[in-house]
Amino acid sequence: MLEQLHDPLVDIVVPVYNEERVLASSIATLSKYLERDSPFGWRLVIADNASTDATPEIGRAVSESFARVQYAWLEQKGRGGALKAT
Repeated sequence: MLEQLHDPLVDIVVPVYNEERVLASSIATLSKYLERDSPFGWRLVIADNASTDATPEIGRAVSESFARVQYAWLEQKGRGGALKAT
């Protein structure tokens, strides 16, 4: 008998910078889509590239609202840095 394998985990990193107006709705939409349609286990990481608006507060609040969403604040801008850090 074959052992049952766990669902693979897919990390989805969303680099953001000053996205206070759209962050909450964008992450909610993506999370709901993944919950409904993803055949894989997943984690969604909001990688904040040193935002200067309310993005950090919103990102933290969103991550507390969704079990599979995490928030990471980075001191330097850069999409590559966001991907490496997470």
